[in-house]
Amino acid sequence: MKSNSVGKIYANFTFHVLNNQTWNFTPQLHASLSDPNSIVPKDLTIIAVPSSINENKSNVAVTYIITAKNDVKGVYALFLHFCGQSPLVVGLNESEVNPAVFNQFFTAVYECPAGGESTPAMNITGYSNIISKTISTNSNNTNNASLVNQLGEIPSSPLKQFKAGIKLSDIKCKENFMLITKHEDSSPACVTSSTAIVLAERGWTTDLQSHPRP
Repeated sequence: MKSNSVGKIYANFTFHVLNNQTWNFTPQLHASLSDPNSIVPKDLTIIAVPSSINENKSNVAVTYIITAKNDVKGVYALFLHFCGQSPLVVGLNESEVNPAVFNQFFTAVYECPAGGESTPAMNITGYSNIISKTISTNSNNTNNASLVNQLGEIPSSPLKQFKAGIKLSDIKCKENFMLITKHEDSSPACVTSSTAIVLAERGWTTDLQSHPRP
């Protein structure tokens, strides 16, 4: 996610056993994977909404809100639920991160205690202002990133999606709009079909292939 922004992770929790016990959602951001007790900058915070719930319903939607302020940058260990941590990159491109940092997460071995029958299962359903990517390390010790998805809220501008690192083929348009590219520089735009025809007649675009919203 970017510095000076608010990102959201949408999750759904499924409770297999219903009772009146209270389950607390306690997300955490650690300064590194190797030191889970370290203190993260005050300018990077995470909260869960709601923060707790009575286990009296099967499915619960929870939103994790991450706030980055004052140009904070870095790679942090993101803990959302039960066992395991994921890298959260703030204000940096994957090319600016040492591959060894990502490898710490990919090769980590967790000793996770078995959860009880009352432990819910978590499924991430979407993101807002956060791009989820698959990161791999090449033989020449550089990072290679491929976009997984950007769920949740669709950025208002296809150009913002493109500048955020989303490939042209993965850019999403709102319903009833189609993706076209400018003939001169291949910059993307989302327009109606009638507008696309006009732009094609003017030579602004030569690509009228529709990319419908999933």
